[in-house]
Amino acid sequence: MSDATSQTAALAAAPEVPLVAPRIRRRTPVGSYVLLGLIALFTVLPLLLIWFTAFKPNIDTVTKPYAPPDSFYLHNFVEAWKTGRFGTYFENSVRITIPVVIVSVVFSMLAGYALASIRFRGSRLFLIVFTIGLMIPTQALLIPLFITMRDLRLLDTFWSVIIAEIGFALPFGVFIMRAFFRSLPTELTDAARMDGCSELRLLWHIALPLSLPAVLALALFQFIFSWNDFLFPLIFLSSENARTLPLGLIYFTGKYTTNWALTGAGVIMISAPVILLYIALQRHFVRGIVAGGLRG
Repeated sequence: MSDATSQTAALAAAPEVPLVAPRIRRRTPVGSYVLLGLIALFTVLPLLLIWFTAFKPNIDTVTKPYAPPDSFYLHNFVEAWKTGRFGTYFENSVRITIPVVIVSVVFSMLAGYALASIRFRGSRLFLIVFTIGLMIPTQALLIPLFITMRDLRLLDTFWSVIIAEIGFALPFGVFIMRAFFRSLPTELTDAARMDGCSELRLLWHIALPLSLPAVLALALFQFIFSWNDFLFPLIFLSSENARTLPLGLIYFTGKYTTNWALTGAGVIMISAPVILLYIALQRHFVRGIVAGGLRG
């Protein structure tokens, strides 16, 4: 009994060991902050220079090129919108981008769900085909695409650009959505199937609400791809009335080479919708990329 009593007393006197190990805070070296600050500075400075140029009279872009504008000179935007026909180019870009985003996101969602959740013959072959589509460079298919659009009499129409952009957007979209759907808990889908839920209802009522961040992130990706696309409009669109914003900016710069203020206003017209959309969907964008890119 004395031995048991002594052991008990020794255990009571021993220092308590924490069940959870304390977190070790590692200090980030100062050099890392300096390096990241320099990278951010070199990234932000050209953007600030463009914004400063757009809101200044053209004479100030020569005399004070790096100084901020004295006042917001909005005449550059008015002249670029009317004289430079950026209003027409903006409308053309919207008419092309909206169908591309809607169709590519819907088809990517349907194909990604089918490849991730439904077992059918040939599913692996379809996945390989979509994966190969990510590896083929756009430039390698320009001549076959041009001949196809010419034979279909779609040259110099928005449909030629829309069809081409959807075709190149689908492999990436299917890859992202398949990875996200594979990360969803199988207990939910299995329980829904046992209750007699069809695959379409399962997708609409269960998978789609859970995959909303990935869908919004994919929509933002496809919007940026279509809105900033220069190659397909350059190849397929020849008339001035059919030009998109990136294509119109090139011809506008060639016409107003010395007027950097108007060129800066045109650049802001192109970049502003992308920046505003990213700010609005930033939270969903990060969640969708983390869930769809790092899981599955």
